[in-house]
Amino acid sequence: MVLVLVAAMAIPVNSIFDTAAFAAKSGQSCTKTGMKTGSFICAVVKGKRIWRPVGRTAPAPVPSTTSNLRVTSDQTDTVSGFQIKPIYVVPSDGVDHSYDKNGYISSMLDEGNLFLNAQLGLTIPIDKNATGYDIQYLKSKYSTAFIQSAFPADGEGITEKLLAEINPFLNPGLNRKDFIFFVDVNGLNNGTACGTGQTPGLAAVVSIGKGFDATGQTCTGQSHNLSNFATHTWIHELFHNFGVNHTLNDPCDLMVGAETPGTCASSAKITIDKEHSRYAKSSVQGADVLQARVWTGQTDNLALAANCSIDPVPTADGTHYAYCPIGTQTIGAFIYCFNSFPLVTLEESVDGVWKPLGAGISSASPWGPRIDFTCAAGSQGPQIQLTNATPGSRLYRWTSIGQPVSDPFKIIWVR
Repeated sequence: MVLVLVAAMAIPVNSIFDTAAFAAKSGQSCTKTGMKTGSFICAVVKGKRIWRPVGRTAPAPVPSTTSNLRVTSDQTDTVSGFQIKPIYVVPSDGVDHSYDKNGYISSMLDEGNLFLNAQLGLTIPIDKNATGYDIQYLKSKYSTAFIQSAFPADGEGITEKLLAEINPFLNPGLNRKDFIFFVDVNGLNNGTACGTGQTPGLAAVVSIGKGFDATGQTCTGQSHNLSNFATHTWIHELFHNFGVNHTLNDPCDLMVGAETPGTCASSAKITIDKEHSRYAKSSVQGADVLQARVWTGQTDNLALAANCSIDPVPTADGTHYAYCPIGTQTIGAFIYCFNSFPLVTLEESVDGVWKPLGAGISSASPWGPRIDFTCAAGSQGPQIQLTNATPGSRLYRWTSIGQPVSDPFKIIWVR
């Protein structure tokens, strides 16, 4: 279902002007001819003053969020700062239903923001092009059967595999993005899941096939107070990307998981941390989403949280990089940890010359606690707080007594 926002009309609907009140104001009276439900004015018709219907101007159409364009790469951004990047994925042997162009994915994105606004008073920016949402199309190299069964796969989930297929970090742009893959299959993980998302991270996969999987389950259709269960799924997985874990004590909460006891009655509404005690105004479940630098109108607030991701898609030659929001970030080293920690300095390449930025300190988690990189027991890695306000790619390295102790690595700074 495509949700349509109805614009308020300037002229009242189903109202009748009061004749006596009009006559008192104008000094004239009108014949009550042709009075029906509607809006009327006193007008002169063939020398007589009578009530006649107001000529109404049709309300301006609400701008559509459905783009009829098919694009296979990220288009020029019209949104600045953090934004959701939707991608429509058709398996190698799948049927292309044009869900990127016919409003199906757009309706889920619209409903998701309506739901967020109703629950939190906030919305999420979504990537747009000149005609609507910038929904990228991907004909995957992976088959339907593989996608439905490959999460998580041998150490690398389907999320990472699809992210590698589009590899947005080869031409990353200046704006920070979270990649949501809307995959045209009927369920994931052999019928036990409808979505999966990195926790924390910057990518997620959502099943949007309209049919039933082999177990008789479907991931779409009406669900509680949402028109499409896939709407629930993409927001759920997005919150995983923000660092939120499953809710364990409320089966009607957005972040319910397979391990959550109880069931949510069909007449009940899905809510987002209704007590504000788990992950909204609280970080009990891993993160407080209200403190994330992701909400419309707040994406340039550097006081809000936004974290780096390291090597989100591994490079073919093994070189390392980080995808970091501008502001102050904890910067570490890749693979380099020391049993006996030396005096180390972070340097930046400026016009081909290495410039020192400051001394590092030792830490068992060089990139900070929210990034899954730790040194082996008994060893420490270098760490520094680095502030940068300008998006773009820069080259860094760690040195000790003037000699490099790490290979150069790139940081992609984004808004």
